[in-house]
Amino acid sequence: MSEKQSHNQIKALIDLLDEPDEKVYVQVRQQMVSFGPEIVPYLEDEWGKSDSQLRQNRLLNIIHKLQLEELYQQLTIWANFGNKDIWEGYMIINRYIFKDLKKETIDKEFDHIRRDVIFELHDQLTPLQKIRVLNHILYEVHRFKGNTSPEYFIKSYFVDHLFHKQRGSALSLGVLYMALAQSLGIPVYGITLPRHFILAYMDADFPGEAARNSEVKFYINPVYRGTIFTRREIVRYLRQSEHDMNRAFFYPSTNPEILKRLIEDIQMGYENRDKQEEVRELEYLKNALNLDPEDENEEEEDA
Repeated sequence: MSEKQSHNQIKALIDLLDEPDEKVYVQVRQQMVSFGPEIVPYLEDEWGKSDSQLRQNRLLNIIHKLQLEELYQQLTIWANFGNKDIWEGYMIINRYIFKDLKKETIDKEFDHIRRDVIFELHDQLTPLQKIRVLNHILYEVHRFKGNTSPEYFIKSYFVDHLFHKQRGSALSLGVLYMALAQSLGIPVYGITLPRHFILAYMDADFPGEAARNSEVKFYINPVYRGTIFTRREIVRYLRQSEHDMNRAFFYPSTNPEILKRLIEDIQMGYENRDKQEEVRELEYLKNALNLDPEDENEEEEDA
Protein backbone atom coordinates (compact mmCIF):
# COMPACT_ATOMS: atom_id res chain seq x y z
CA MET A 1 0.00 0.00 0.00
CA SER A 2 1.38 3.41 -0.95
CA GLU A 3 1.81 6.23 1.55
CA LYS A 4 -1.03 8.15 -0.10
CA GLN A 5 -3.36 5.14 0.12
CA SER A 6 -2.46 4.66 3.80
CA HIS A 7 -3.12 8.35 4.48
CA ASN A 8 -6.51 8.16 2.78
CA GLN A 9 -7.45 5.01 4.68
CA ILE A 10 -6.49 6.54 8.04
CA LYS A 11 -8.48 9.69 7.19
CA ALA A 12 -11.52 7.57 6.32
CA LEU A 13 -11.19 5.70 9.63
CA ILE A 14 -10.93 8.97 11.56
CA ASP A 15 -14.16 10.16 9.94
CA LEU A 16 -15.85 7.04 11.33
CA LEU A 17 -14.91 7.98 14.90
CA ASP A 18 -18.05 10.13 15.14
CA GLU A 19 -20.17 6.98 14.69
CA PRO A 20 -22.01 6.51 18.02
CA ASP A 21 -22.16 2.70 17.65
CA GLU A 22 -19.54 1.31 20.05
CA LYS A 23 -19.08 -1.87 17.97
CA VAL A 24 -18.15 0.21 14.94
CA TYR A 25 -15.69 2.18 17.05
CA VAL A 26 -14.01 -1.01 18.34
CA GLN A 27 -13.47 -2.22 14.76
CA VAL A 28 -12.15 1.19 13.68
CA ARG A 29 -9.77 1.29 16.65
CA GLN A 30 -8.41 -2.18 15.84
CA GLN A 31 -7.72 -1.16 12.24
CA MET A 32 -6.02 2.08 13.28
CA VAL A 33 -3.84 0.34 15.86
CA SER A 34 -2.70 -2.07 13.14
CA PHE A 35 -0.93 0.85 11.41
CA GLY A 36 1.50 1.04 14.33
CA PRO A 37 2.95 3.92 16.41
CA GLU A 38 4.11 5.77 13.29
CA ILE A 39 0.65 7.30 12.86
CA VAL A 40 0.57 8.89 16.35
CA PRO A 41 1.78 12.36 15.18
CA TYR A 42 -0.94 12.39 12.51
CA LEU A 43 -3.62 11.41 15.05
CA GLU A 44 -2.40 14.08 17.46
CA ASP A 45 -2.70 16.65 14.68
CA GLU A 46 -6.26 15.50 13.93
CA TRP A 47 -7.12 15.68 17.64
CA GLY A 48 -6.07 19.34 17.69
CA LYS A 49 -8.25 20.17 14.69
CA SER A 50 -11.41 18.37 15.82
CA ASP A 51 -14.38 20.15 17.43
CA SER A 52 -16.09 16.87 18.29
CA GLN A 53 -15.67 15.78 21.92
CA LEU A 54 -16.48 12.19 20.99
CA ARG A 55 -13.86 12.14 18.24
CA GLN A 56 -11.28 13.77 20.48
CA ASN A 57 -11.85 11.25 23.28
CA ARG A 58 -11.60 8.32 20.90
CA LEU A 59 -8.48 9.69 19.24
CA LEU A 60 -6.85 10.04 22.67
CA ASN A 61 -7.80 6.45 23.45
CA ILE A 62 -6.25 5.19 20.22
CA ILE A 63 -3.11 7.29 20.68
CA HIS A 64 -2.68 5.88 24.19
CA LYS A 65 -3.16 2.34 22.90
CA LEU A 66 -0.53 2.86 20.19
CA GLN A 67 1.92 4.34 22.68
CA LEU A 68 1.38 1.36 24.99
CA GLU A 69 2.08 -1.03 22.11
CA GLU A 70 5.27 0.88 21.30
CA LEU A 71 6.46 0.58 24.91
CA TYR A 72 5.68 -3.14 24.87
CA GLN A 73 7.77 -3.59 21.71
CA GLN A 74 10.67 -1.59 23.15
CA LEU A 75 10.64 -3.56 26.42
CA THR A 76 10.50 -6.86 24.54
CA ILE A 77 13.54 -5.90 22.48
CA TRP A 78 15.38 -4.67 25.57
CA ALA A 79 14.60 -7.81 27.59
CA ASN A 80 15.76 -10.16 24.85
CA PHE A 81 18.69 -8.27 23.37
CA GLY A 82 19.91 -5.37 25.51
CA ASN A 83 19.08 -6.10 29.12
CA LYS A 84 22.62 -5.66 30.44
CA ASP A 85 21.89 -1.90 30.57
CA ILE A 86 19.41 -1.49 33.44
CA TRP A 87 19.16 2.28 32.87
CA GLU A 88 17.93 1.83 29.29
CA GLY A 89 15.12 -0.47 30.42
CA TYR A 90 14.23 1.87 33.26
CA MET A 91 13.94 4.78 30.81
CA ILE A 92 11.49 2.80 28.67
CA ILE A 93 9.22 2.17 31.67
CA ASN A 94 9.38 5.86 32.58
CA ARG A 95 7.69 6.71 29.29
CA TYR A 96 4.53 5.01 30.56
CA ILE A 97 3.56 8.19 32.41
CA PHE A 98 6.07 10.64 30.87
CA LYS A 99 5.25 10.27 27.17
CA ASP A 100 7.52 13.15 26.15
CA LEU A 101 10.44 12.20 28.37
CA LYS A 102 13.56 13.90 27.02
CA LYS A 103 16.33 11.31 27.16
CA GLU A 104 18.94 13.98 26.44
CA THR A 105 17.91 15.92 29.56
CA ILE A 106 18.00 12.79 31.74
CA ASP A 107 21.37 11.76 30.28
CA LYS A 108 22.74 15.22 31.12
CA GLU A 109 21.58 14.88 34.75
CA PHE A 110 23.04 11.37 34.98
CA ASP A 111 26.37 12.46 33.48
CA HIS A 112 26.56 15.39 35.90
CA ILE A 113 26.39 13.01 38.87
CA ARG A 114 28.80 10.61 37.18
CA ARG A 115 31.40 13.34 36.62
CA ASP A 116 31.18 14.33 40.28
CA VAL A 117 31.94 10.74 41.28
CA ILE A 118 34.80 10.40 38.77
CA PHE A 119 36.44 13.50 40.25
CA GLU A 120 36.87 11.70 43.59
CA LEU A 121 37.61 8.15 42.35
CA HIS A 122 41.04 6.67 41.72
CA ASP A 123 42.40 3.18 41.11
CA GLN A 124 43.95 2.76 44.56
CA LEU A 125 40.63 2.94 46.42
CA THR A 126 39.29 -0.20 48.09
CA PRO A 127 35.70 -1.36 47.38
CA LEU A 128 34.52 0.17 50.65
CA GLN A 129 36.21 3.46 49.81
CA LYS A 130 34.60 3.52 46.35
CA ILE A 131 31.17 3.07 47.92
CA ARG A 132 31.88 5.86 50.39
CA VAL A 133 32.64 8.13 47.42
CA LEU A 134 29.39 7.13 45.69
CA ASN A 135 27.44 7.66 48.90
CA HIS A 136 29.02 11.07 49.46
CA ILE A 137 28.14 12.29 45.95
CA LEU A 138 24.62 10.84 45.85
CA TYR A 139 23.41 11.52 49.38
CA GLU A 140 25.46 14.52 50.53
CA VAL A 141 26.34 16.47 47.39
CA HIS A 142 23.18 15.77 45.36
CA ARG A 143 21.00 15.18 48.44
CA PHE A 144 19.08 12.11 47.27
CA LYS A 145 16.74 10.65 49.88
CA GLY A 146 14.18 7.89 50.21
CA ASN A 147 10.58 8.94 49.69
CA THR A 148 8.53 8.94 52.89
CA SER A 149 5.31 10.51 51.58
CA PRO A 150 2.40 8.18 50.60
CA GLU A 151 1.20 11.00 48.33
CA TYR A 152 4.25 10.54 46.11
CA PHE A 153 4.44 6.74 46.29
CA ILE A 154 3.91 6.20 42.55
CA LYS A 155 5.94 9.21 41.42
CA SER A 156 8.89 8.11 43.57
CA TYR A 157 9.48 5.21 41.14
CA PHE A 158 9.97 7.51 38.17
CA VAL A 159 13.05 9.41 37.08
CA ASP A 160 11.37 12.83 36.81
CA HIS A 161 10.56 12.87 40.52
CA LEU A 162 13.90 11.26 41.36
CA PHE A 163 16.00 13.91 39.63
CA HIS A 164 13.86 16.99 40.24
CA LYS A 165 12.84 16.30 43.85
CA GLN A 166 15.84 14.14 44.85
CA ARG A 167 13.37 11.68 46.37
CA GLY A 168 12.98 8.08 45.29
CA SER A 169 11.83 4.62 46.23
CA ALA A 170 14.34 1.91 47.14
CA LEU A 171 14.02 0.67 43.55
CA SER A 172 14.45 3.96 41.70
CA LEU A 173 17.35 4.97 43.95
CA GLY A 174 18.79 1.46 43.63
CA VAL A 175 18.57 1.44 39.83
CA LEU A 176 20.28 4.84 39.70
CA TYR A 177 22.97 3.65 42.12
CA MET A 178 23.76 0.40 40.27
CA ALA A 179 23.63 2.06 36.81
CA LEU A 180 25.98 4.77 38.01
CA ALA A 181 28.35 2.28 39.65
CA GLN A 182 28.45 -0.06 36.65
CA SER A 183 29.09 2.85 34.27
CA LEU A 184 32.20 3.55 36.36
CA GLY A 185 33.41 -0.04 36.35
CA ILE A 186 32.20 -0.80 39.89
CA PRO A 187 30.50 -4.24 40.18
CA VAL A 188 27.29 -3.31 42.04
CA TYR A 189 24.11 -5.29 41.32
CA GLY A 190 20.50 -5.28 42.54
CA ILE A 191 18.69 -7.87 44.67
CA THR A 192 14.90 -7.99 45.01
CA LEU A 193 13.96 -8.86 48.58
CA PRO A 194 10.36 -9.24 49.80
CA ARG A 195 9.07 -5.66 50.16
CA HIS A 196 12.57 -4.26 49.75
CA PHE A 197 15.40 -3.73 47.28
CA ILE A 198 19.11 -3.79 48.10
CA LEU A 199 22.43 -3.79 46.28
CA ALA A 200 25.42 -6.14 46.36
CA TYR A 201 29.07 -5.32 45.74
CA MET A 202 30.45 -8.39 43.95
CA ASP A 203 33.90 -9.93 44.24
CA ALA A 204 35.15 -8.89 40.80
CA ASP A 205 37.39 -6.28 39.22
CA PHE A 206 34.69 -4.85 36.93
CA PRO A 207 31.01 -5.40 35.96
CA GLY A 208 29.96 -8.24 33.66
CA GLU A 209 28.58 -11.78 33.76
CA ALA A 210 31.60 -12.97 35.74
CA ALA A 211 30.84 -10.32 38.37
CA ARG A 212 27.15 -11.24 38.57
CA ASN A 213 28.07 -14.86 39.22
CA SER A 214 30.85 -14.19 41.73
CA GLU A 215 30.51 -14.01 45.51
CA VAL A 216 29.18 -11.00 47.40
CA LYS A 217 31.67 -8.80 49.25
CA PHE A 218 29.01 -6.81 51.10
CA TYR A 219 25.52 -5.33 50.72
CA ILE A 220 24.30 -1.74 50.32
CA ASN A 221 20.97 -0.17 51.28
CA PRO A 222 20.22 2.49 48.61
CA VAL A 223 17.27 4.02 50.45
CA TYR A 224 19.22 4.59 53.69
CA ARG A 225 22.12 6.69 52.40
CA GLY A 226 24.02 3.68 51.04
CA THR A 227 24.46 1.98 54.43
CA ILE A 228 26.75 -1.06 54.16
CA PHE A 229 25.71 -4.32 55.84
CA THR A 230 26.32 -8.09 55.78
CA ARG A 231 24.49 -11.32 55.05
CA ARG A 232 23.56 -11.53 58.73
CA GLU A 233 21.17 -8.58 58.41
CA ILE A 234 19.39 -10.22 55.45
CA VAL A 235 18.95 -13.44 57.43
CA ARG A 236 17.49 -11.46 60.33
CA TYR A 237 15.16 -9.56 58.00
CA LEU A 238 13.89 -12.75 56.34
CA ARG A 239 13.27 -14.43 59.68
CA GLN A 240 11.37 -11.43 61.03
CA SER A 241 9.23 -11.29 57.88
CA GLU A 242 8.77 -15.11 57.96
CA HIS A 243 10.32 -15.81 54.56
CA ASP A 244 12.40 -18.81 53.53
CA MET A 245 16.16 -18.41 53.15
CA ASN A 246 15.94 -18.47 49.37
CA ARG A 247 19.31 -18.19 47.60
CA ALA A 248 17.80 -15.53 45.30
CA PHE A 249 17.58 -13.18 48.30
CA PHE A 250 21.36 -13.14 48.69
CA TYR A 251 22.58 -12.93 45.08
CA PRO A 252 21.90 -10.51 42.19
CA SER A 253 18.57 -10.58 40.39
CA THR A 254 18.55 -10.24 36.61
CA ASN A 255 17.77 -6.81 35.21
CA PRO A 256 14.40 -7.94 33.78
CA GLU A 257 13.51 -9.32 37.24
CA ILE A 258 14.36 -5.97 38.81
CA LEU A 259 12.19 -4.04 36.37
CA LYS A 260 9.34 -6.53 36.82
CA ARG A 261 9.49 -5.84 40.53
CA LEU A 262 9.50 -2.09 39.87
CA ILE A 263 6.36 -2.45 37.74
CA GLU A 264 4.69 -4.60 40.43
CA ASP A 265 5.34 -1.93 43.06
CA ILE A 266 3.86 0.76 40.80
CA GLN A 267 0.85 -1.51 40.22
CA MET A 268 0.39 -1.73 43.98
CA GLY A 269 0.26 2.07 44.12
CA TYR A 270 -2.44 2.17 41.46
CA GLU A 271 -4.34 -0.67 43.19
CA ASN A 272 -4.47 1.42 46.35
CA ARG A 273 -5.99 4.25 44.29
CA ASP A 274 -8.42 1.86 42.61
CA LYS A 275 -7.06 2.64 39.13
CA GLN A 276 -7.62 -0.74 37.54
CA GLU A 277 -6.99 0.36 33.97
CA GLU A 278 -3.43 1.38 34.85
CA VAL A 279 -2.94 -1.90 36.73
CA ARG A 280 -3.99 -3.88 33.64
CA GLU A 281 -1.79 -1.83 31.31
CA LEU A 282 1.25 -2.31 33.55
CA GLU A 283 0.56 -6.03 33.72
CA TYR A 284 0.66 -6.06 29.93
CA LEU A 285 3.99 -4.22 29.91
CA LYS A 286 5.38 -6.55 32.57
CA ASN A 287 4.74 -9.51 30.26
CA ALA A 288 7.19 -7.96 27.78
CA LEU A 289 9.98 -8.64 30.28
CA ASN A 290 9.55 -12.39 30.08
CA LEU A 291 12.63 -13.83 28.39
CA ASP A 292 12.16 -16.63 25.88
CA PRO A 293 13.21 -20.03 27.32
CA GLU A 294 15.95 -20.29 24.68
CA ASP A 295 17.38 -16.92 25.76
CA GLU A 296 17.37 -18.03 29.41
CA ASN A 297 19.26 -21.19 28.47
CA GLU A 298 21.82 -19.14 26.57
CA GLU A 299 22.37 -16.95 29.64
CA GLU A 300 22.98 -20.04 31.78
CA GLU A 301 25.47 -21.37 29.27
CA ASP A 302 27.29 -18.01 29.15
CA ALA A 303 27.49 -17.95 32.93
